[in-house]
Amino acid sequence: MRKMSQNKRREQSQQMVIQFLVVLQLKKSNTKSKAVSSKMCRKMARVVMNIISNASPKKHAALARISTPLPDKRLVNKDGKAAHIMHRSLLDTFQIYKEKNPSVKLGKSKFASLRPKNVKTFCDQQLQQCLCEYCLNVELKLKTVNKLIGRSCENAEELKIKDKYCAVNIVMCPKGDNQYHKKDCIDGLCNICGEQKMRTHLKDVTNKYGVDYYNSKDEEEAHQHHRTHYILVGKTEKDHAKHDKSFNCKTVSGTQKYTVSKVFRLSKYDPEQKFDLLL
Repeated sequence: MRKMSQNKRREQSQQMVIQFLVVLQLKKSNTKSKAVSSKMCRKMARVVMNIISNASPKKHAALARISTPLPDKRLVNKDGKAAHIMHRSLLDTFQIYKEKNPSVKLGKSKFASLRPKNVKTFCDQQLQQCLCEYCLNVELKLKTVNKLIGRSCENAEELKIKDKYCAVNIVMCPKGDNQYHKKDCIDGLCNICGEQKMRTHLKDVTNKYGVDYYNSKDEEEAHQHHRTHYILVGKTEKDHAKHDKSFNCKTVSGTQKYTVSKVFRLSKYDPEQKFDLLL
């Protein structure tokens, strides 16, 4: 109840200040007209309050598509607000805000200064980011691709992929006037977009360095544990045989001939079994 009363008092004080400002503005614009009624002032104050509450930069910074709440209770402030971390840069967030609120006159520096204290910037994400294999694979691949672009391409700044959202925009069809991509593009059912768009985007890099594409394939090995594993399969059997070199291994039963993929599978199923390579 005490918090509710404090919030109500705060809203009432804000409305009183806005009413006062509205009266001053109307008196300046209508000096020779009739006196401004209090009903008109209250109506104008409500309109201004709605605009401020809906187009507030502080509220925009805490949206789900801009920031993510952190599940650490130690980062909750005294007001009971959880800490958020932005997964976009301030510049990208500012551009999204201007697209949604084009009538609001606000600069980049002012927008950055209005960021709430409980919302951390994109730079702090290194210590709080997701460490699952999918997110890390994407980030590591983008870092490597950006390094190659910086070495080989003249227009490196245009070709560099900033983050995973930029990579998604390259692979999929443009959003257009919609907020999200089309469902067929997300499900991989679109015939226009796909991984070929990324290859077209990086054709300068691939032409200079050359890239071998491999696909992962499920194969079930005839083993006592009956586990499924992944092996690399090239474009052709010849390409796969080039990478799968054979060598001699010492085992308990004697010297036998193994391939790289077979040793990998055996060591995966039985990690205690050791192989001494005879070079």
